[in-house]
Amino acid sequence: MPNMSGFDVLQAIDKDPKLQGTRVFVMTAKHLTPQETHYLEERVEMIVQKGFAKPDGYFVHAERQAERDQRGGGVVTSKILVADDDFDNRTIVQEALEAAGYQVLLATNGEEALEQVHSKKPGVLLLDLSMPKLNGWEVAKRIRQEPALSGTVIIAFTAHALVGDELKAKASGCDDYISKPCLPKEVVAKIAFWVDLQAKTAA
Repeated sequence: MPNMSGFDVLQAIDKDPKLQGTRVFVMTAKHLTPQETHYLEERVEMIVQKGFAKPDGYFVHAERQAERDQRGGGVVTSKILVADDDFDNRTIVQEALEAAGYQVLLATNGEEALEQVHSKKPGVLLLDLSMPKLNGWEVAKRIRQEPALSGTVIIAFTAHALVGDELKAKASGCDDYISKPCLPKEVVAKIAFWVDLQAKTAA
């Protein structure tokens, strides 16, 4: 902002006793340094990164430190395949999962997703149901038809919010369902649940 940066505004708020307790939400297009990100995560309620999402599917950058701590400080624990034809959605989910310590694979359509499931054997597939070439419904059905892929956890990840879509997704072979828009930390928490369950089952 002209004349006074957002960081200056935050510092001014902190110095004014009358403004103590003010809840601050940050919206920025600035590429934040690690130091700036850490400062904001400690100080503000939420960070919205401009340009990362479309108005009809708004994702929010929220605090990630808890996820990093849960996953052992960034230790790679499982391969996660994110299949989504929307660049912004893929980017935000990828950043959140990598910050939580996961190895992330990407696919931009259903055919790529199916190929990567066969070749890379991800533990979890985060699957957008509306993709070109081969939609998510069909990808899930084909995976479930192959016994060798039975251990792949499939989480439907979609903007479809119609009544019955969750049941339809599970009937197609999905293990779980996440409706867009959502916070990245909600995606990380959902995936962490299934990764932990896989580990307990394999033990």
